[in-house]
Amino acid sequence: MKKRFIQPTPQIEQGPRTDLPEDVKALQEEVLRLKKELKQEKMRADAYDMMIDLAEDAFKIPIRKKSGAEQ
Repeated sequence: MKKRFIQPTPQIEQGPRTDLPEDVKALQEEVLRLKKELKQEKMRADAYDMMIDLAEDAFKIPIRKKSGAEQ
């Protein structure tokens, strides 16, 4: 099985600053939400990838498609 190095993600700010206009606060909140969603999707992709690796090892069959013109 392949070992993966998961790069630590930088800490996400806990909330928007209070001395900024409302539209900037809203944008900061959206950025925080999108960063959380991105982190979740990366974890999901890693889980699917690991699931395929385990299935390929367990059943000894290639599951992923080969890239290139000839398949």
